[in-house]
Amino acid sequence: MLCRTLEVSRAAYYRFTHLDVTATETKQTQITRAIQEVHLEKHFDAYGSPRMHRELIIRGIECCRNTVAKCMRITGIQANRRTKFRISTTDSNHDQPIAPNLLNQNFSTETIDQVWLTDITYIPTKEGFTYLCAFVDLHSRKIIG
Repeated sequence: MLCRTLEVSRAAYYRFTHLDVTATETKQTQITRAIQEVHLEKHFDAYGSPRMHRELIIRGIECCRNTVAKCMRITGIQANRRTKFRISTTDSNHDQPIAPNLLNQNFSTETIDQVWLTDITYIPTKEGFTYLCAFVDLHSRKIIG
């Protein structure tokens, strides 16, 4: 009934259903599998099509970048865009009293140990973040602690 509706002979229908997979389909299947393997490895989920293409070339799979992009799009794989991590050390939304500005932009001093300045920063390490606080004497501009 389907053959009659489409006006195709039964022989043509069965010849079509038993066609071998083309070389292009085989190559795209190979590329798709390789993309999925690379994507599952650690930190490779951030790869878009250009970097993924370079990785496949390194692994010995010949392909073009557009084919990689097409295979990634078909399988739903895309680069994982990570947002930059920011540490906030100051919270200005509070009801606590704010310390007065005693220097008022006057950075000149007469002797050592008259004015100390301080600041805090963080250093990323493998265990997390280490915080660093330094005290500077305003007159000598040396770190004192």
